[in-house]
Amino acid sequence: MRYSFPVTLLLSLLIGVVAGSRAMMAPAAATWAARLGAIDLAPTPLAFMASPVTLWIFTVLALVELVTDQLPSTPSRTVPVQFGTRLLTGGLSGAAIAAPSGALVAGTPYLIEASGTWRYGENAASSADAECSRAAADGTWRRDRSVHPWDPTSDHLDLYVDGTDLLSDPDTDTGGQCDTATHTYRYVYKPWRSGRVTFATWDPTTSASNGSSPSSASVSPRTVQAF
Repeated sequence: MRYSFPVTLLLSLLIGVVAGSRAMMAPAAATWAARLGAIDLAPTPLAFMASPVTLWIFTVLALVELVTDQLPSTPSRTVPVQFGTRLLTGGLSGAAIAAPSGALVAGTPYLIEASGTWRYGENAASSADAECSRAAADGTWRRDRSVHPWDPTSDHLDLYVDGTDLLSDPDTDTGGQCDTATHTYRYVYKPWRSGRVTFATWDPTTSASNGSSPSSASVSPRTVQAF
């Protein structure tokens, strides 16, 4: 399960409060949440938190801590060792909650929907969407367009995911496989790796681009949904 950013932030804050009170209670709660499917750590480096071994280790440690905290010989939680332990377990637990946010699972098909337009170059009439573009000298929206004189055969200005051109389908084909009505495109994407993916547009007209590197994306997907 993935949560919105505000919910993720709130849960991370709460798990930090728990860690401040009981050092082992926070990771125990995080491992139980992962084991029960409340958070999906499979596509993240913290996948070990969902394993049965990790679950029982932190559960036992949390139970032992509940007992030892009642003993008069237990040091204050503000001493360096106790305080440092709470920082580490709180950070680990917070990372476990935040890690699944935006992460995709390798081999799982996702429906990516991108919409909107953006301006490229210096002329206001030069605009593009996720797949098509028009130029100041050519007002027709075209699927393939090169905007670099030294690279006339490349297809610039498209939306790329992890460096791969999506080649997505228009929501409404108004001609030439372009959607000039809503500028909405969809594509079924299977990531080759687990984790977060990057979205970018290939715009050699920007000063930050050298003609081969994608610039910052202005058209971003508003739907990324697993099948």
